[in-house]
This record gives sequence, C-alpha cells and structure tokens, in this order.
Amino acid sequence: IHVATWNVNGRKPSCISKLLGQNSVDNDKLPDMVIIGLQEVTTSPVQALSNFIAGERWSKAIKDNLGGKYKKIESVALLGMILNVFLKSDSAWALEDAEVEREMTGLAGLYGNKGGVFMKFKLHGQKFCIVNAHFHAHDEGLSYRIQDYKEVNNGREEFCYVSSDYIFWLGDLNFRIQEKDEYSAQKIYRMIQDKQLAALYQQDQLKIAKDSGKIFRGYQEASIKFAPTFKLVVDSGTYNLIRRPSWTDRVLYKSETQKTITTEVYESLESCTGSDHYPVL
Repeated sequence: IHVATWNVNGRKPSCISKLLGQNSVDNDKLPDMVIIGLQEVTTSPVQALSNFIAGERWSKAIKDNLGGKYKKIESVALLGMILNVFLKSDSAWALEDAEVEREMTGLAGLYGNKGGVFMKFKLHGQKFCIVNAHFHAHDEGLSYRIQDYKEVNNGREEFCYVSSDYIFWLGDLNFRIQEKDEYSAQKIYRMIQDKQLAALYQQDQLKIAKDSGKIFRGYQEASIKFAPTFKLVVDSGTYNLIRRPSWTDRVLYKSETQKTITTEVYESLESCTGSDHYPVL
C-alpha cells in the first residue's frame, strides 16, 4: 500500500509519478493500492467553482499517470482537500461497499476550510478506513488542532466500521515545534543543518500530545528521519524562515483487529519543490 500526503499550496499538478510511487516498470513491484491525500488544491476557499476545477485537475493528472493499471475506488473532496484511492485493476473484483463522508471543523463546523474527508471500503473482506485531514495552522493554534482531531475522529468513528482492520490517517495536521520562545526559526534551521533531527523531534507537538494520550490513541507513526516539511520557498527547496520549520505533514495508522502493519519507507520528497510543503509518503 502506497500512502502519500501533500499540501500543494494551490499549485498545478507536478511530481505525479514520484507522488504515486510509480517507480518501476515491473507491475509486480508496483503498490497494490495507492492512497493520495491532498490539501489546498486551491487557496481560494470561497470560490466553489475554482475548488472543483482544481480538484478535478489533480484527480485527472493522477488517474492519467496510473493509466489502465489501476481502478479508482472512489474520491471525496471538501473544498481544498481531496482524497483519491486507487486499486490495481486485477484486484478490483474483491472490492465492496465503497462510501465517502466529510467532517467540517473550520469556523465551528459551519465552513469546511478545515476538517477531514473519509473513505471506507472492504477488500477481500478486510475493512479499510482512510482519513485525509487539514487542521488549524500557526504556532498558537495547538488547542484548535487538538479540537480538530477530536471532531474529525468523532466523525470517523461514526462513519467507519466499528472494528476496522486498517485505518490510515494522513494530511497536513499542522503540528509545530513546541516552545516557540526557545526554538526560533533560526535555531530550528541550525539544528536541521547540524542533523539534530532526533533532538528536534522531541519538541514535536504531535508526538508530545500523542504520548500524553490527548490524540491518536493506538495509532503508530514510523520513525521520522526526514527534515521538517514546512515552510519552504516555492520552487527552491529552501526554508522560508518567516515560519518555524515543522513536521506538519504526517501519516499515521492503526488496526482495531490486531492486524500487522509494517512500514517499509517513511520519507519526504525533497525533489518535489512546487509547493511550500514537501510531500510525505
């Protein structure tokens, strides 16, 4: 299973093959399932038509790249968020009951600029639940991010199977480095340059909140060995230190039926510089 998340900052489709894990000409070496969650496919949330067009543009680029090798299970969008899931065509016969849903959290749930989109389906009788989410931004927004998680998770629990075999939660979760006064943008940048990522990760808000049991109970995340994925100067691959570099873009997973999920790779794509975020997969 190939899982990828990218906040595309309203940009046109780029880096598609790498994003989709299509790195082999050998069909047997390609992923059986491709899960792609995008955020900010448009940065004009009040313009419904532009949101639709931008989402369709990305979905078409993804589908065109995958070609006939894959069948789209379903797609679901909520303004700037879009989730696409594809399955190898020769496994499509085993797919059942694909459904989608949305949960808005922006402006007290009245406007979907933040929140999550959900998809559930059965494959070979195994129950899948997938969430693509975009939480509140900025250093001072931690309490809002935790509330976003609670609201989206409540929606997920209502929508998804009571005991899902596989849950994948991805997105721009927007968690930042803790202790703003101590960890300035310049200090974080120096730590990145000095390869002090393990020490920096100890200040990651998602890690701290998860370890304390406030969010993502029972979820796992592979070890982060890559540099923070935000905020970048577009088309440069360098950090824009107007914001403190942080691991905003994440993929977490769990099984509610004790299935084993093993991560083979957890990385950012630093060669994909078309946004102010790196993709994570």
